[in-house]
Amino acid sequence: MFANKDVFGLMPKRDNRPVPAHLVKAPSSRDVYFISKCEELIAQYRTARIFLQQYKFETWDRWLKDIPSENEEAKFYAKTIQQIACYEAALVFYNIVVDLSWVLCYVSFEFSLARKGDCEGKRIVFGEIGSIEESMELLRIAEKNVICPSAEETPFIYLKHQYPDSAKALDLVTDFWNTFSSSNIRSLYNYIKHKGKPKYDELNKINHSPPWMFLGVNKEGHASQSLVSPTDLLKKCSFIDGVDELIQFDDTQLYPYLKALFEELYAHVNPSPWVSRSVNL
Repeated sequence: MFANKDVFGLMPKRDNRPVPAHLVKAPSSRDVYFISKCEELIAQYRTARIFLQQYKFETWDRWLKDIPSENEEAKFYAKTIQQIACYEAALVFYNIVVDLSWVLCYVSFEFSLARKGDCEGKRIVFGEIGSIEESMELLRIAEKNVICPSAEETPFIYLKHQYPDSAKALDLVTDFWNTFSSSNIRSLYNYIKHKGKPKYDELNKINHSPPWMFLGVNKEGHASQSLVSPTDLLKKCSFIDGVDELIQFDDTQLYPYLKALFEELYAHVNPSPWVSRSVNL
């Protein structure tokens, strides 16, 4: 279904050759923060794909078992509603993944700054291994600093100034966002999140028209149908086209973007194998 099938392939390949534990550098809290955000992003990415796979491969029989076999319209409606729910869930999670990539990038370079020892003007000072409570509080503070990469007050500007080596990764995130922000995937996500429920073309075959119709005359003097039903106001789209669009987005844009971003960030943070589990200790 997906050209890039292995979401876990975003992480560096594990070296299974045994390595004596005393030769591996001890982890810092920064390493734990970084790997935590990597794993959170991958978990949400897997969830997005699970909902798309559910749409593609679910037989839906368990959803239809209580509907009389002769009621084809009710069976179609029940199946289509479940498919739409899977599509909308996947749409939301794909957008979450994009947003989490900002957080991952931000906290990665905060860690790199702290590791470099250049703390002047820093918003967060990440220490060495601390208590769970203190570490959670620091990470929550860092997460709050993250906003849209194109915003005037984005912390990416500050990061570039403090740590010029971050420019490649930050530009990668910003360039991706500048393209994605105007896409149909982001637009429909924002509509569902903030404005309302779309009307899907696939349900038109069972949406019965009201038994009346009012015609009016528009400004150009032509006859036009007047508003008679609440469904006339809904944003119209196709969830089947939307599923194809998400798969294409995953294969050609999202996965290549995240792969490049993970490689760049790993090179900067260089987390301890004790945390990243990149070697066989």
